[in-house]
Amino acid sequence: MAKKVILDTDPAIGYALKDVDDALALLHLIAHPQEIDLLGVTTVFGNASGKKTYGKALEILEAIDRGDIPVYKGASLPWRRGEGTEASTFLTETIDSLPGEVTLLAIGPLTNIATALLKDIGFIEKLERLVILGGIMPESKRVRLMNPFDLNFFSDPPSAHIVMSSEGDKTLIPVTLCHKVVFTARELSRLEDMDNRLSRYLVPSIEPWFKLNLKIPFLPWKGGFVPWDVIATSVVVIPEAFSDLEMMHLDVKPLGLARGRVFPDISRQVPPTQVPTDVDSEAVLKSLLDGLGSFD
Repeated sequence: MAKKVILDTDPAIGYALKDVDDALALLHLIAHPQEIDLLGVTTVFGNASGKKTYGKALEILEAIDRGDIPVYKGASLPWRRGEGTEASTFLTETIDSLPGEVTLLAIGPLTNIATALLKDIGFIEKLERLVILGGIMPESKRVRLMNPFDLNFFSDPPSAHIVMSSEGDKTLIPVTLCHKVVFTARELSRLEDMDNRLSRYLVPSIEPWFKLNLKIPFLPWKGGFVPWDVIATSVVVIPEAFSDLEMMHLDVKPLGLARGRVFPDISRQVPPTQVPTDVDSEAVLKSLLDGLGSFD
């Protein structure tokens, strides 16, 4: 039976110097209808303004004739946390009606999720699972230097703190794990060769993003770009691609120089979060490209 999923996202594909991974993640889910029943999409500010991310979600769905999938506009700014939106209402009402059945994928700033929690303290506990993309694990000095912050947690650290310190089944896909998956010239060439309506929509935005990544020095990955959000959607599409799962007590610094940083809660007062520490890069990229190739 297909897993019931809601995607909380901040797509900005096509805007100058903006990542393309949210669009790829949304398409990755839709391309696997036997595994995924996408109940709806909620949008949040992040890669672009709240207005732009909402519009982009609609645009992506229109590109594949899937306007039947509902899109709900969420928080436009981090300090709007706690204010009701279309997104927060959809989240709380849907989860209330399907307790224990829905997996929520949060691949943008966590403002919408924190807002739902502020409305209902047991919100995450009513989910089957919450999958979060974000956070830099406290590993080596080199990693810390290469990654001063990750956009999702840095954009709204208090919301990340609220979510990470809450009860419920949570899985964190940290930024440092995502570095193992790189979309290279091989994947770009395969996408170009599809030459269908979807590839003609994607390639003009993916190509410049790919070339920009090649020009940036000192990145911890080489040869392309990291499709961050696709690693998160892979947790539900191909869970077998993840291994070495650990339960960790993790929190987020909400303020100061360490703003948005993940750190271990030595006291273990913060509820644990599941963290995979290895991922099969080839399996993730194959699942994505096979999925993109399935569209007419």
